[in-house]
Amino acid sequence: MNREITYEDLNKLNYCGAIIKEVSRLMPTVSVLFRVSAKPDEIAGYKFLANTQFFINVPAIQMHPSHWNQPEKFDPDRFMDSEQQIPKNALLHFGGGARVCMGKQLAILQLKALMVLLYRKYDVELMDMSGGIKYSSTVVNHCEELPVKIKVKHSA
Repeated sequence: MNREITYEDLNKLNYCGAIIKEVSRLMPTVSVLFRVSAKPDEIAGYKFLANTQFFINVPAIQMHPSHWNQPEKFDPDRFMDSEQQIPKNALLHFGGGARVCMGKQLAILQLKALMVLLYRKYDVELMDMSGGIKYSSTVVNHCEELPVKIKVKHSA
């Protein structure tokens, strides 16, 4: 397929969307979300004053076994079952609530387009499936090394 990709095409790529969610769940771009309470509140018996600063540990939430079956396993299919309810705020790859990233939908469309354009022309293969991913984890996480083999696909 060499035609241009349309918006409608990208919206049909449900499995690509599931892969994006699962990669983001296992390796979130941001490790910590910062929030400030607007008013006094009580959570699980703990009282918090207005203007209390909260640091939300994104990887801990996205890997918690109370939210996910086999949380350490890469399984995009967990996002394909429309009947399976993902607990509220268990997936925070674009933040959540009133402060969710404005560019979320655009970013997902761009990632899907990148996947289509890449895999349309190239075969991409991990060099070492057992080696794990080398990454740095600070406020923003990034991959340091991921050896892959890329081969041009030849037209038939």
